Amino acid sequence: MLKMNKTAILLAFAAAVCAASCSKSNNNNVTPASITYPYSFNDPFVNDTNGWIKIDVIHNTSITVSGGYLNFIYHPTTTNANFKDTVNPAFDTKHDFVLQTSVQSDHIMGLAFGTAKADYGYTFEIDNNGNYGLFHEGDSLSARSTILNWAKTPAANPGGANVLEIDQTAGEWYGYINGVQVFSVTARPLLGSTIGIVAEANTNGTADYISVKWD
Repeated sequence: MLKMNKTAILLAFAAAVCAASCSKSNNNNVTPASITYPYSFNDPFVNDTNGWIKIDVIHNTSITVSGGYLNFIYHPTTTNANFKDTVNPAFDTKHDFVLQTSVQSDHIMGLAFGTAKADYGYTFEIDNNGNYGLFHEGDSLSARSTILNWAKTPAANPGGANVLEIDQTAGEWYGYINGVQVFSVTARPLLGSTIGIVAEANTNGTADYISVKWD
């Protein structure tokens, strides 16, 4: 069984990395398209009002909120599956929307959205080398599948913070990294209205904020 002091050490390490290399951004919700949406949800991770904090000593998982960041440590010992920390702002997934966050990690983090009991939703992920991918997380009967396989983009900031955005517009999903469009695919039906942060196994990282705007 893992001891809490190991998690505490990893958390301190992640905080030190962030203190040395992260600068708190005030440019939240920078949308490439200048569209005004009537509804919005934004969490700048100033406190844990929305219930992000998760501590699981056995699976070496620690998610905390401090200093305007969601601090994510995920080093599972019994699985290679990713971990999604989500909330439900109850946005209208059938209409146009803009979902955005800024993440920085030593492995792989990203956006999670559309999770429901009958479906595990979708993830838009980026690694610390500037590669990105888009995935369907499967359901109780089917495994995770790839929509867009890992690809490198010059729009990414390897080793640094990256703003990830999914725009659903007129039946398409447009993916942006740091304000640069990197893909366009046909939008999939979303069974849930959750949004959140995903981390793959063996990741230390932070998210600066998360927001969604919709009409």
